Amino acid sequence: MLATLHTRGAAQAVERLVDSFPAQEKDPVRNQLAGSLRAVLSQKLEVDKQEGRVALFELLINTPAVGNLIREGKTHQLPHVIQTGQQVGMLTFQQSYQQRVGEGRL
Repeated sequence: MLATLHTRGAAQAVERLVDSFPAQEKDPVRNQLAGSLRAVLSQKLEVDKQEGRVALFELLINTPAVGNLIREGKTHQLPHVIQTGQQVGMLTFQQSYQQRVGEGRL
């Protein structure tokens, strides 16, 4: 399934999704999300050197550690996991920005 949410990043997208349910349903939703989520990709557009647009990305991959944090309602820890999860393919907006700078786009 694909969904579009207007948030500031991948961790906030998970929080927004869970928060869209009534309080009594949040624990089952967290459990289901922790078991079925594959990844969250966030995107924002920045003006590039040629006055065009370049996309920056943040990628959260549902590793066992991520699933546990979601299940336990500790989504506030997800930004740190993204920051340290580059070896499994996770990417922060800052890392994406640095890639674009290296490409000469920004």
